[in-house]
Amino acid sequence: MMVIRTTFISVAFLGAAACGGGTNETASAPETLAASIVENAPEITAEPEQPAPLSAEAQAIANAEINMTALAAYRDHVEQLKSDTGTYPVTKKSFRSALGVFEDVAKESANDGEELNLDLPEGAEMTKPGRIVYRSDGEDYKLIAQRTGDCSVVRDQQPELIDPKRTYGPGDCIAYGYWTGGAENW
Repeated sequence: MMVIRTTFISVAFLGAAACGGGTNETASAPETLAASIVENAPEITAEPEQPAPLSAEAQAIANAEINMTALAAYRDHVEQLKSDTGTYPVTKKSFRSALGVFEDVAKESANDGEELNLDLPEGAEMTKPGRIVYRSDGEDYKLIAQRTGDCSVVRDQQPELIDPKRTYGPGDCIAYGYWTGGAENW
């Protein structure tokens, strides 16, 4: 919170002070006046200015940046798991919450006595949690963010990430992400 001091001084008071109307013999009239003004000024508090709300387009761009960072963190995590274990985490034939898959892998590795680093890196938070889904048969995987409201921004910035199975024509999409060659059409 900012504190602002304001003072209202009458012309008569200023004139009296300038003509020696002050009572302090050791200070000059202007110094006495200045000290009195600062000492007696009322405090007025003002709330800090709030940033202007973003336009819908600017908000979609900001959301896309957050979601793309999260999706890349998940992709890096999947690739690290493959590097550590020799296979992608398997989900059989259905998509599952990516976070749920990683939690299952963490439980299984703990039961097997393995020490895999399964903590997601910073930046893995989405604007709409739970929208990243994952599917893998162990050899291939597909990791997508779906129905996040920013697909058109991603389509404009990185069209290669648009999921070809989840579009409604050349100008519309509902999911984007990363996949290996064998999982493109899942």
